[in-house]
Amino acid sequence: MTQLAVTTELERVLILIAYELQLPEYLDAKVRERYESLSQYLNSANLAPFSPDLYPQGSYALGTTVKPLVGEEFDLDFIILLNRGGFANPDDLYDVVAFEIERSGRYAGMTERRPSCIRITYADEFHMDIVPAVPDLGRSDTAILIPRNDGRSLAWHATNPKGYISWFMHVSGQAEAAKRAMVEPLPPASPAVEKTALQIAVQLVKRHHHRWVDDECLRTASVVLTTITATEASSHTSVGGCLDSVVDALPRYIRDVAPRLTNPGAPYETISEKWEEAGVYAAFCVQARQLIDQWRKLTGLQGEGYGALVAHLNDMFGEGPVERAVKALGRETRQAAIGGRLGTAAGGGLTIGTATTRNRPHTFYGSDETL
Repeated sequence: MTQLAVTTELERVLILIAYELQLPEYLDAKVRERYESLSQYLNSANLAPFSPDLYPQGSYALGTTVKPLVGEEFDLDFIILLNRGGFANPDDLYDVVAFEIERSGRYAGMTERRPSCIRITYADEFHMDIVPAVPDLGRSDTAILIPRNDGRSLAWHATNPKGYISWFMHVSGQAEAAKRAMVEPLPPASPAVEKTALQIAVQLVKRHHHRWVDDECLRTASVVLTTITATEASSHTSVGGCLDSVVDALPRYIRDVAPRLTNPGAPYETISEKWEEAGVYAAFCVQARQLIDQWRKLTGLQGEGYGALVAHLNDMFGEGPVERAVKALGRETRQAAIGGRLGTAAGGGLTIGTATTRNRPHTFYGSDETL
């Protein structure tokens, strides 16, 4: 795994904000428990002859989940792949999977048929969107066909979530994770400090988009935001470096007509279809310009004190996660100072761990103050 560079207060705050935004450990444990239960049920129900295979896709598989805004839930996406049996049309596939989930006493009252998935809503802050699929044997081992609502009816849609995961993990510097993603049902939960800079940058870009595009109908698809970030920032080991590259590249995505973006793991699949809907691409362009302006102002604030830094971060990502991140940094810095691990980096900023100049241990005279 590529090492995450942590050298300044801003870098640490960004990492800690990402920690505040990701799926919390207690909720991740519940997701895993629900996943295991659903997987066991599907493999013991009438779907068993089809050799069903349940696996995650999207942000949960990539380690880039983002805490929803007030009134929203964590949206976790899963594929239910039926490896055997022929389905003449996508309606049959969708109905077979939906019926099996609905007929269960456990899921009956929690299930909703959505345009292209079956949603199971749990009472503890998240829902699972289950997308039925069959192998797309004409393309590759991991390619699949899923039912997709085209505005009139369900039609076959060719995609490759595992191919996308493999691409993302590769550019993120996680070659081993890319291998595991092909065989393990659920990825290991990782705290923010163990993630790559790219994973954290994706979380922050997505959070900024959600904060500044408050109408869910006008939000750009998460896979598009992830792809732009990963394409432009994969060479960096610092979160700040990733965001610098994204901000520098965003003007190329702001055009008179929305560009067409494809799945890097399946170039035949267009992932920017939602940009064709009224107002969606325009909302993206407004938010992208906002991110460019705010990030450049933020990086120009270093050295002006925590007040200005925190106020600007609050505006970008929301007060809740930022305030908690800053308090956590204060506790961390205080403990580092007491232990003699706080130093001054070559550029003049504080650093915890290896430093150019080691600062004298500080007792803080018993104070519990945080930065």
